[in-house]
Amino acid sequence: MQSEESDKIRNHIVGFTEQIDNNAKIDKDVFFNWFNQTGNIDCTFVRGAWDFAIHIANPISPYLKKPEEKTVLDLGYGGGRMLGGACQFFSKVIGVDIHSQNELVQKELNARGLNNFHLLQNDGRSIPVETDSVDMVYSFIVFQHIEKIEIFKNYLNEIFRILRPSGLGCIY
Repeated sequence: MQSEESDKIRNHIVGFTEQIDNNAKIDKDVFFNWFNQTGNIDCTFVRGAWDFAIHIANPISPYLKKPEEKTVLDLGYGGGRMLGGACQFFSKVIGVDIHSQNELVQKELNARGLNNFHLLQNDGRSIPVETDSVDMVYSFIVFQHIEKIEIFKNYLNEIFRILRPSGLGCIY
């Protein structure tokens, strides 16, 4: 039974990872625009900073003191558009995603003058970060794509595990 469940979870993420990786093989523009469909990488990152500010930073701002001293985790960072926005507010930003395009995203973020981040690939079931090590976790329009309740539950458990006491979570 356990391997059957593992296969279901693995099959769920295979479609996403293949599509994302195939887009990266086509063209850098295709990869980055797949996450936002702006048609322009610069517009994608401007829109990402806007989305981060409006949908994540604004709602949590009353509850998070001194963000410039905090570590935040972006669960499902995609092309890094919102992670780039988070880098402007937080001391350290960790991006976790199921795809294998960390190097491509890192190069783009570095080209934009950002370097206070670390990108990790995960297995669609866990978050590869130490327990009680993150001040805030956010995820923007990612959970709507999760087909399996087991994955959803695993991620929620993982969020609680990695958050420091009194840490914040924002799932949009």
